[in-house]
Amino acid sequence: HIAHGSDEWTRIHGRWWEIIKDYTSRTLSDSSDRLVAISGLAEMFAPILGPDYVAGLWKDNLFQDLLWDSDTLSSFRGIGYLGPSWSWASIDRPVIWNPGVGNPWDRYLLAEVVKCTVALRNKNLPFGMVTGGSLILRATLFRCKWSSYKTGNTETRELVVDFPPLSSVPSEELSIRASARLSYKEDIARQDIWIIPLLIYREFAVMRGLVVTRAELDVWQGAGSGGVGKGHFYRRVAAASCWASFPRSSSVWNNILDKEDRKGILRTKFLTMLSQPPRVEIELL
Repeated sequence: HIAHGSDEWTRIHGRWWEIIKDYTSRTLSDSSDRLVAISGLAEMFAPILGPDYVAGLWKDNLFQDLLWDSDTLSSFRGIGYLGPSWSWASIDRPVIWNPGVGNPWDRYLLAEVVKCTVALRNKNLPFGMVTGGSLILRATLFRCKWSSYKTGNTETRELVVDFPPLSSVPSEELSIRASARLSYKEDIARQDIWIIPLLIYREFAVMRGLVVTRAELDVWQGAGSGGVGKGHFYRRVAAASCWASFPRSSSVWNNILDKEDRKGILRTKFLTMLSQPPRVEIELL
């Protein structure tokens, strides 16, 4: 038996994502075959990474698995339903897995999974094609918008996030940077976007989460619950990264010389900021 989170388990999980990266970089004659074509391999990995498999992701490691990115930026969203927006199978281009910095298991979770289901085309094929999917999280939503600033590559865009203030003293506020790697150019024009924090690494004041927007129900026909979030459904736009730091004018920066102490205070303040709003149930299709 290989323990979940052990070095061997982590190595095998990393190997799964190497296969996904290689597999999605190949051209398929029919994009809807993505999950079907890899179903045999998924079945082989299931005794270690499973048993619960949802549209290309593993429930036992769902928050890490949600942190995939499109390797290229497309101007056009493909026609037809390929999978739930939170699955890499929902896009017809190369995918990379980007869990971020630090030990993936040394983290604080900032959300919880209420329910995660998929509608299978054939119920006898649990690793096969899906016709719908729903991921319900209990988490916080922070309104954000795309910054006009562009990073070195066109896929990655800076975000301005509406985090609640921690202090009435400007110099004691945290300095926050956020960015996300886009899959589709059309999403840059979206005004209704939010960040859902999923986890923060203990070693660094780095939060990983999802950028989401309201789902277009004529496209994202998921196995929805129909009632969560006052009828609002969301879709995944991208994985997001947020970094916190102290401004150089901060008393913490100037008065606390020990780097580890400074890092601990920074992490605590960032956690407080992320935990201020009450958690709500959010359904992603």
